[in-house]
Amino acid sequence: INSRVGEEEYAHDEQGNLKEMTLRGSNNEILRREVYAYEYDAIGNWVKMITSTLTYEEGKVTQQPTEVTYRNIAYYFDQAIADIVKSNPSKTDGFSGGQSGKENLASLRGSFDAWLVATNARDLESLMKFYSLKMDAFYRARDVSQDVVRADRTRIFQRAEAIEVRAGAPEIVISPDGRTASMLFSKEYFMKVNGRERRGKVLQQLGWQLTGEGWKIVSERDIKVLVKG
Repeated sequence: INSRVGEEEYAHDEQGNLKEMTLRGSNNEILRREVYAYEYDAIGNWVKMITSTLTYEEGKVTQQPTEVTYRNIAYYFDQAIADIVKSNPSKTDGFSGGQSGKENLASLRGSFDAWLVATNARDLESLMKFYSLKMDAFYRARDVSQDVVRADRTRIFQRAEAIEVRAGAPEIVISPDGRTASMLFSKEYFMKVNGRERRGKVLQQLGWQLTGEGWKIVSERDIKVLVKG
């Protein structure tokens, strides 16, 4: 696969998961190499992926973790699941990461769900509690204050006769130190303004930062328009 800086080569393991990525330059020289390690649930699907960059220091090749991705998978309870529960109850939590990672994932998902509820309820004060006082990005704007978010949401809530936002299950990537996270999800929206209806679907990204008051949104932007409203 060609990228802006070179050609990417991929290797996969026996289960089809990405195992290694090598970035080569125009002369076929290696520019960067990443490796991927996984932890699996009782069903055999990965629930934690650690991305590491290979580095060379003091005569040794080492792996430097750069990113941790978690997946929370829910299964329909059928006979196969029942057999797993019966044979090994200790492996049915569906998550094999460390306790801090598990808590962060649950906390982020809870914050995301509450953010969505506040949006649909047009509860401005509850909604603003999820935003940092300083935003790295808010759609096309960069380095803005929370006041910009408040003004935007106030305008939308006052103009709209009806608002409905639905979101797919987010893919959550938590930094190795557990202090920041990125959340990618599909978002469908419906708005009615002055009797006119508007619908659409986008791929949206939220950036989160862990603070003394919990997780706060520090960036919000649309990555791609999936269905134009």
